[in-house]
Amino acid sequence: MLLAAVALTAIALLADQREVVLLLPAFLAFGIARPIATIAGSAATVGATPLEARGLSSGLVTQSRQLGAVLGVAVLGLVLTGLEIARRNHLLTGIDATFGHRRARRSTAFSRAEPALGSCCGRYHQPSSRPFAARPRTLSSPAFARRCS
Repeated sequence: MLLAAVALTAIALLADQREVVLLLPAFLAFGIARPIATIAGSAATVGATPLEARGLSSGLVTQSRQLGAVLGVAVLGLVLTGLEIARRNHLLTGIDATFGHRRARRSTAFSRAEPALGSCCGRYHQPSSRPFAARPRTLSSPAFARRCS
């Protein structure tokens, strides 16, 4: 059990490293320690039961170990997924935090340039008051070519 704890601690401390070779001794130590601890725990539990109930206790020990593994993987996956989502949201807020402001600045700058465009080319379509208007916000090309060239 102590060897498994030391191996898991080494894996946790070295997990940020990019070199897998550093993790191999810790994985090897854990791979050796886990079966030793599992066999000792199972043998002690089954050995403490009466002879006529040993099959039942062996099945219960195996089933509880499998159930613990399944629940452990599910909970660990849930925790790690939550941490990864939080980390990505934190990283993305730095990128997307100003997106709306930059877009608003560009549209404000464009709307300030409308009178200049209108004086040059009288065919500029004014934007509709509805947010998703069907009318395009473009210059009509024949009028633009005649008046501004």
